[in-house]
Amino acid sequence: MNEGSPKKGKSGFISPLNRTATSVHREMPLSEGRETELALIAATLANKQLQVSKLTSAYYVKTNHKLVQENEKLEHELEEKEKEDFTVMEALEDRMNAVKCDNAEMKEKLTAARDSAWRDAMEEMASMQERLEESEYHTSSLQKRIEWLEEELASVDAFREARDKHQREMENLKKEYTEEQDKHARDSHLLRMQLMEERVRIRAEEQLLNRRHEEDVRKMAMELLTQKTRDVDEENQQLLEEKIFLSEDAKAARDEADALRQEIHKLRQNAAMAKSAEEEFTAHAVRQKREITLLREQVKTTEDNLKAVVESYEQRIQKQAREHAAALRRLTQERDEANCFAEGLRRELVKMRSLSRQMVERRTELEMFFHDALAQVRREMLEERRGGTRYIGHQHPNSSSFQRTAPRLKEGECELMLISNRRLRLSLPPPLQIGGGGSNTTWHSKESPAGDGNMGGPSLPLITLPKEELAVTRSSRLIPAKEWHYNEGGALTTRFLPSSEEPLFAHSDLSCIPNAPKLRDLQSIEISQLSWKDKERVLQILFKQLQGKSNSSKAEQCKSTGDTGDLVGGVVVNSETHTFLTE
Repeated sequence: MNEGSPKKGKSGFISPLNRTATSVHREMPLSEGRETELALIAATLANKQLQVSKLTSAYYVKTNHKLVQENEKLEHELEEKEKEDFTVMEALEDRMNAVKCDNAEMKEKLTAARDSAWRDAMEEMASMQERLEESEYHTSSLQKRIEWLEEELASVDAFREARDKHQREMENLKKEYTEEQDKHARDSHLLRMQLMEERVRIRAEEQLLNRRHEEDVRKMAMELLTQKTRDVDEENQQLLEEKIFLSEDAKAARDEADALRQEIHKLRQNAAMAKSAEEEFTAHAVRQKREITLLREQVKTTEDNLKAVVESYEQRIQKQAREHAAALRRLTQERDEANCFAEGLRRELVKMRSLSRQMVERRTELEMFFHDALAQVRREMLEERRGGTRYIGHQHPNSSSFQRTAPRLKEGECELMLISNRRLRLSLPPPLQIGGGGSNTTWHSKESPAGDGNMGGPSLPLITLPKEELAVTRSSRLIPAKEWHYNEGGALTTRFLPSSEEPLFAHSDLSCIPNAPKLRDLQSIEISQLSWKDKERVLQILFKQLQGKSNSSKAEQCKSTGDTGDLVGGVVVNSETHTFLTE
């Protein structure tokens, strides 16, 4: 029932007016005449409500009858469509059988045509062989044949171009067909989806209407409670079930019709493709037959041309072989002359190398002798510093001559330093204070800075150096003879080892040696720092070594100088003569 219909109470149907009257009755008591009037009004309203309910029921009955008629009409139309589909399917099956028969006949015809074409081709090949054998005896006709073949070759090229063009067009058509097919599939899919959406919407609306109808019918049945309405409700339920069953059957029939329609479309496409393939195969067989004929003619022409090319190539090879032989003889003669000239140059080079090697060996030997002599003089000087003597095993009679080489130095002007490498100098301590009176005196040739003052022997001569040249004389070492060499300018220099390999002398290494010189005394010596007497001593030792007199005296010097040899690490001095050029 509708929402605006009055609700039923314990005593019957009560309208809004009845509710008002009830509320008024609750507010104040009514008289008996008033109660009778209210009862009549309530009865009148109840009769009106009953009439409205009957009219509503009659309306729903008519609507249901119309729906039943429409359902029957739809069922009749569905049966007619099924009959039409069955008729169409029978016609399609007959058409497919006819197409299959036509295809079988076409295949048989194509096979027969292929066999006949093959037989014709074989017969043509045999006839061509006979004609080729006959044409070997007719040289005059070959030129005309060649010209004709050139024209045919041009036609073949034109045919190939046309074929390529046709193939490109076919490929373009295939691409367009594929695109159209994809587009059709997309459109059909879109339409199918739209149709499905519309079906779903219609079914949803139908279900909603059915649910509303069922609710209304149930409400009316609960209100009326008559046998007639129950029968009508049962009939409606049965009709609804039949309608659902029929809608499912209609959906299945539509799906089957769509599947059959798609299958029919595919069969039509296959038939069209088979027809086009047969036409293409027939044309291809004809083209192959023509191409075989043209290729045989081209093979013959190519063989003739190849023979002519081979003959010309053999003649050219023979000519090139003669030219190569002449060039090879000429180049062989030039090579022999060049080899003779190179052999003479090689002999001269060997002579020059032997001479240069001898000169280098002599110079190296002389340099080694000179380095050994210089190292020996240096060790003698160190021994003189230690022992307070001028020469090993010899006291020079005129020791006072060295006093003249060391002038007195004024205090504060410069400092004294022993002879050493100009690049590696160590600064001496301040001048020694002598005497108890506190008078300042400097070292001179009568005293040794490292030796004992009581020995009274002369020491090395002292030289004066400016103070600014004494700052770079730290961290130096003794330089053995093997590290002396001549530079490019001819000056004598030393080869310094890396800092990690330099055998530096520490104070702890010299503390165990009696009368050992201080570390600042163990410095390298350059030629420019030696006096004339020291230079003469170096030359004397050098001449002795050149004469071969130094080998027998090295062992004795090593034994006699013990601690000195261990300290310096070089060859020990052998003083066999004490006569110098300046004495």
